[in-house]
Amino acid sequence: MKKGGGGTPPADLGKALDAAFTSFAAFKDALTRSAMGVFRLGWAWLVLDAGKPAILGLPNQDSPSHAGEGPATVGLDVWEHAY
Repeated sequence: MKKGGGGTPPADLGKALDAAFTSFAAFKDALTRSAMGVFRLGWAWLVLDAGKPAILGLPNQDSPSHAGEGPATVGLDVWEHAY
């Protein structure tokens, strides 16, 4: 998310995302759908669920740790005025 940045993630994370979502593109689509499914404001999170990557959409200021989920790896902030 910076100029000249992007692309597929490093080896271990890339392999884990491929295994969980079939491809990095499929992961990005799933994260986008989760973010778009959050009404008004909240978060789309990449979490570890039983050691495997999973996506979790939460409203407001809720975080995976407050929801009793695994540790968050990436958080995408969804704000009502951003779309």
